[in-house]
Amino acid sequence: MDYFLPALSKSVTRHLICGIGPVNSLFNLIISIEKNKPDFIILAGIGGAVKNSEILKNDVCIALTETFADIGRCEKDSITPILIEDNINAQKKFDLQKYWQNYLNSDILNKLYIKPVDMITVCCSTAFEKRLSILQKNFDFRIENMEGASVAMVCEKFDIPLIELRGTSNYISENKKMWDIKGSLEKTSIALEKVLQILIR
Repeated sequence: MDYFLPALSKSVTRHLICGIGPVNSLFNLIISIEKNKPDFIILAGIGGAVKNSEILKNDVCIALTETFADIGRCEKDSITPILIEDNINAQKKFDLQKYWQNYLNSDILNKLYIKPVDMITVCCSTAFEKRLSILQKNFDFRIENMEGASVAMVCEKFDIPLIELRGTSNYISENKKMWDIKGSLEKTSIALEKVLQILIR
């Protein structure tokens, strides 16, 4: 959070450390929404990028969509959705572009060096190629994280617009010793400040 405080101090915003993972983020966000009644929410953090894609380490990305990626039955070569009543798919996909496209068009995003991508949310970060391969067979995505879809679900239920920004600290499945959390947070903080300037002007 310390990386984001300079950006937040220059705007009229509240901040919340939602925690790591889908359960912490969902629980803490609901409590905060009930108390503070926000007009919109920005989720800022880090994520892992698919290697050999257009996304590089320390890029900053904005979510076009978010999807729960590992809710279901994890089989040998696939993740099979578990359908509940009325055939509702637990691997729900959330459209986030609709919330920001009128404020952050492609020209603005290019000037801010922010790349729009599809993201997935998992319960634990992917540490080996086999799991990455399974995820890629099931989902079209560029960034993996552990909170986005949970936050998107809460925002949908409360009818609150959501913008999700993530710096890429690592390539998915690479050794954790190679992660650059500090660098990605610094880049994300700069992008967050610029996005806030656009939204509240």
